Amino acid sequence: MRLLLVNTSPHKNGATQCALSHIIDEWERLGGEANLFWCKNGPTFSCIACGLCKHGDGCFYQDAVNELRPLCEKTDAFVFASPVHYGGATGMAKSVMGRLFHSSGKLLRKKPAFAVAVGRRGGHIGTLWEMEKFFTFNEMPIASSNYWPLLHAGTREDVEKDIEGINTLKVATKNLFWLTSLIVSEKDKSKE
Repeated sequence: MRLLLVNTSPHKNGATQCALSHIIDEWERLGGEANLFWCKNGPTFSCIACGLCKHGDGCFYQDAVNELRPLCEKTDAFVFASPVHYGGATGMAKSVMGRLFHSSGKLLRKKPAFAVAVGRRGGHIGTLWEMEKFFTFNEMPIASSNYWPLLHAGTREDVEKDIEGINTLKVATKNLFWLTSLIVSEKDKSKE
């Protein structure tokens, strides 16, 4: 089973990336294949509701959104991660998810996911809510954990200190793996 992790942090190797590495390790330990995608650090536009994506393949604007599109088709489950910026998800997270789900939602629909928020102090729950609504509006089951999938960290080193947060991510990953295996198994049965 294939997992796609989407890092919407402006820092390629920051705390968010470090948090995702724990999810990758757990997914691979369970026997799955994990692929990481960093949205890069550059301008990303919000959806302008032009409707052009309905007439072709993806968004008219060539950036991370169209790079994600072919990866989504080959993926069984998703994790979207964002650092907390001003009490919410990054502008990158909201722009990429908004355009990706609008232009390519059919490639993600019914596939399980969970969101991850990484922040130094507060705003984690608001960040999760901003990302999870994309899943619920797109009929994607959300894998739960024994607490919210968040980490209290401002640096990579801080991530390693949040033992409870790391364990919460591991539980969420196990539940995502289990849920994904059920869905993939049902899809395989329907092909027979």
